Amino acid sequence: MIELIVLSVLIGLFCNGLYIATSEGMILHFIRIWLNSKFIKSTAKIKVGENVSTTEVAEIKVSKVYYPILYCIRCMPSLYGTVIVLLVLPLSPALLWQFPIILISSIATSTIIYSLYE
Repeated sequence: MIELIVLSVLIGLFCNGLYIATSEGMILHFIRIWLNSKFIKSTAKIKVGENVSTTEVAEIKVSKVYYPILYCIRCMPSLYGTVIVLLVLPLSPALLWQFPIILISSIATSTIIYSLYE
């Protein structure tokens, strides 16, 4: 049972660390830029403000495939947690009940950590 709790916390910390490391101005931001160039659906420019000709805001729509990889702190533990659990825990019938517990608790851990330090 201790290994389930440890895995949940490690997955939550890993996802938060990856999210922070790929944020703007951080060391792995080039990965997010590269993924943006590969997976962005469309870019639309919206003009706002009093003087419509001078103020522009760019709106970026992110692909649904790319969103859980680096953008959604609640989706990342399900993706990376699946990989980590399958690499760490041995395949056995017990994995059928351990797997959902680890993923749900790692999603909760990741969300709590993100909301505390946002």
